[in-house]
Amino acid sequence: MTMGRVDALGRRRGALVSTALLFVCGCGPIGVEGIAGREAKPPLSRLDPRPLEESSQGPSENAVLSEVNRARVRAGCPRLRVDERLRVVALGHSRDMAERGFLGHLAPDGRGPRERVRARGYRGPVGEVVAGGRSDATGVAGSWLRDGRDRALLLDCAMTETGVGMAGEGARTRWTQLLGGG
Repeated sequence: MTMGRVDALGRRRGALVSTALLFVCGCGPIGVEGIAGREAKPPLSRLDPRPLEESSQGPSENAVLSEVNRARVRAGCPRLRVDERLRVVALGHSRDMAERGFLGHLAPDGRGPRERVRARGYRGPVGEVVAGGRSDATGVAGSWLRDGRDRALLLDCAMTETGVGMAGEGARTRWTQLLGGG
């Protein structure tokens, strides 16, 4: 977890919380069962009323992807390519976190990344990084790449697909990057 930076004058800058979670080979979070029989429909958002499918990955999300891909190339991994299913799920989770004021991999209804992507038809292994409280894409990507667990996931060469979503503003800004092994 990263909790901001302290500048030369000792002031805390840009509080950011980030964390990573990896679900591989259908393994779910410990103690949480999948929610069977429920069809996931992306919620309409008070932050952005458009259905998730009608949105697109914007400049902030693309900036995160560029930073992560630069690090992946330096590490000898292929660049991540955007998978529309992962993008829609990432944006939906970011919106949900911003609207309900939480930060984490499990939504208050108990659904985790694996359940969210499976509901969209994605069957490969998935991993997720989330962050909150910061609006600059370069800072978010940099924080993830400095954190050991987040970095390990982002630089996992077996992960080849991604989707990035950002929602909210100010202290309620939320970021999600999903990675998949296609």
